Amino acid sequence: MNIFVVLFLGLSLNNNLCLGGDTISLNKSLSFGETIVSSGEKFELGFFKPGNSFNYYIGIWYKNTILWQNVVWVANRDKPLDYGTANLTILQGNLVLIDKFQGIVWSTHVARTITPNNSVVVAVLHDDGNLILSYNSNSSTPLILWQSFDNPTDTLLPGAKLGYDKHRNTLREQVLISWKAMSDPTRGLYSLELDPRHARFVIKWNRTKEFMEWPYVQPIT
Repeated sequence: MNIFVVLFLGLSLNNNLCLGGDTISLNKSLSFGETIVSSGEKFELGFFKPGNSFNYYIGIWYKNTILWQNVVWVANRDKPLDYGTANLTILQGNLVLIDKFQGIVWSTHVARTITPNNSVVVAVLHDDGNLILSYNSNSSTPLILWQSFDNPTDTLLPGAKLGYDKHRNTLREQVLISWKAMSDPTRGLYSLELDPRHARFVIKWNRTKEFMEWPYVQPIT
């Protein structure tokens, strides 16, 4: 069953220049005002300014919508940028957002020992809305280092899962957290979480007070 969940969303986007292609690599970074588009032109990644906010963010949104472009993932939701130069680039095996002062605003935080050759690390935006950072060695199967599906913000797209991130044995909890306001993607007060002890999903206020729940049913494969 495909599930599309958005806890809270509302914004407007600036017109950006499409960089062309669906990939960010060592020699192809994403600059302020540029975007990349998935191969089937379903999703777009780039800088956006929500509503009447003065802040800018890196996000993924549906490319073709009628009324507005829905943002489904935000990288730097708690560390906004102001207007100016910024770059999303590959640095030391990580996808990194660098501000106009050359400071690191956001990073995928992949261990450096995993990527001995930085030149073959790429980030690709896929048609399911998943941004995947991978190490493309001589092997026929690229090694996935990080993906946005394992790091959701307020939206669960078809194909993504909500639970615990078992990648690299981190066991980090995956939670959907609402936007703070229509023009502010900062973490808000409402969250959707998986409670594995009681096999249920729970919506919480302030990550503490439960006010809605429903059973979790393991999908049949």
